[in-house]
Amino acid sequence: MTRKLSEFIKISPGFKAAVNLRNERENLSKVAGYIPTEVAREIILDFAKKLHPTTPDLRSRIIMGTYGTGKSHLALVLLNFFLRPVATQELQLVMEKLDRDTRDVLKQYRQAVPAPYLIVNLYGNEGNIADSLMMGLRRALTAEGLDSLLPQTAFDTAIKRIEDFEQNYPESFVILKQKVEESGHTVGELKTCLAEYQKKFFDLFRAIYPLVTNGAQFDYLTMTDSVSLYESVVKELRKNNTYSGIAVFWDEFGHKMEEVVKDPTGKEGLDLQAFAEACNASAMNQIHLYLFCHRSLKEYHDILKIVSTSGHQKLKEDLSKIEGRFKQYILKSTDTET
Repeated sequence: MTRKLSEFIKISPGFKAAVNLRNERENLSKVAGYIPTEVAREIILDFAKKLHPTTPDLRSRIIMGTYGTGKSHLALVLLNFFLRPVATQELQLVMEKLDRDTRDVLKQYRQAVPAPYLIVNLYGNEGNIADSLMMGLRRALTAEGLDSLLPQTAFDTAIKRIEDFEQNYPESFVILKQKVEESGHTVGELKTCLAEYQKKFFDLFRAIYPLVTNGAQFDYLTMTDSVSLYESVVKELRKNNTYSGIAVFWDEFGHKMEEVVKDPTGKEGLDLQAFAEACNASAMNQIHLYLFCHRSLKEYHDILKIVSTSGHQKLKEDLSKIEGRFKQYILKSTDTET
């Protein structure tokens, strides 16, 4: 009797090529359908080990792979290991596909920090690295109803000062409005961009402020950088054992990686290094960073080398400094796994 392939070969449930982290974080059937490759098992083991509060190793990772290698699907699995207990049925199905040693380490370390992690999702080119990290954190806290944990920042102080001009100093507000419009923006846009932690608009406000206040400088003591903001928030999250830490997932980071490679010592490169260093040193107040892209820093450098022929030795050295802040993995499948 002829039998059909469908009688004894089954597609793993939820196994599809396209995964959207922001929209599918609750899609546990897709999590359950994940098929870990050898490299993916290494990444999951690394995830488990870095949950230890005093780990001396890197909590910043770059995961690379071409289209179709399962980067976003793996990200979805890791995200849910951060969010949920290992006893979750769908996570158990993933664990059954791992080797015994990895399962044991994963179970041991995840149960040692049972509270969930706050997940910050970023995708592609959302703006400057530091601005994107801060806005992503605000979105994550707002989604969880935790806006009250956001500390006062210099951006918030600037918005309040604008509103003070508008309500109590109409003559000063007219000057402010005029100067902002001369820069090609409106006061409404300025306030919106300050609320989104966009540094260039904060710098614009600081430049205009003396013109509005007869030469006074805008003095601020509150934070304006992503590292300080994350370190402040993660401490608040860990109070009362509500959360174990923060995990940042930045998918399609290649768009930003190209900017970093072109100028590793520029603002984007320095901001990325600073944040990675903060994650690696986060100890008890855990901050994890996962960047997903198609190429390594070296590959982006090699592509740039084809386009230009000047200053490559210095560029290579600067990129090596950034690479040293990250643990790097290349997702690929063996013929047997395929």
